[in-house]
Amino acid sequence: MRMRYKQIASLIFLSVLLTSCGEVGKPDFAMMGGGSKKWETLVKDAQDAQAKGKIDEAEKLYKEAIDVCSKKYGEKAAQTGTCVGYLAGMYMARQDWKVAYNEYKQWKAIMQEVEPDGEQMKIIDQDLKKIKAKMIQYNLVPDEVLKKRAEKRAAEEEKQKDATKKSK
Repeated sequence: MRMRYKQIASLIFLSVLLTSCGEVGKPDFAMMGGGSKKWETLVKDAQDAQAKGKIDEAEKLYKEAIDVCSKKYGEKAAQTGTCVGYLAGMYMARQDWKVAYNEYKQWKAIMQEVEPDGEQMKIIDQDLKKIKAKMIQYNLVPDEVLKKRAEKRAAEEEKQKDATKKSK
């Protein structure tokens, strides 16, 4: 009988302790102890949003999934690559060729670290060819090319300034 009172007292004490610590809601098993959603849940939610035509919401969720994976597994992890791949695919589907190109390049860099000879790399390369063809068709220039051109122009201008200073 005495043991029964101790058990009841312990349970009451534990209940009081938990309720005095603040609001305690039901556990959300889609959350990892840190209060952020699992990347798989974020990707699923993004896919659902994309299917409903809520592209801005889908983009935000994919980027959040990338952030979660980068922090938990690293920027060059397969999970991060998977999330980047979903985002890249969304950009390709909506024909945002320049952004899709940049995301595919990032995805390719990650997957080359993870599995350079894998089936995924073949798919990425095929999609990159399609994207490059569309960029040529629509006369779009990748950001990296624009940056190189700007750097080259700046270097040429610097040379011209130096040449005019020397001639004076």
